[in-house]
Amino acid sequence: MPVPVEFKPAHIKQQASTGDGIYSEFLHSREPFQSLYSKNPWLIAPDIR
Repeated sequence: MPVPVEFKPAHIKQQASTGDGIYSEFLHSREPFQSLYSKNPWLIAPDIR
């Protein structure tokens, strides 16, 4: 069975966007942890230093 054109490296490179990934803004926003910790401070791990 031949490899579909959608999985060939040349096609992937042609279709790939040059910008950020689709969830990059969310992944770098520190959510949901920032809002969870602000409302529930007991969830923060203790500082062992």
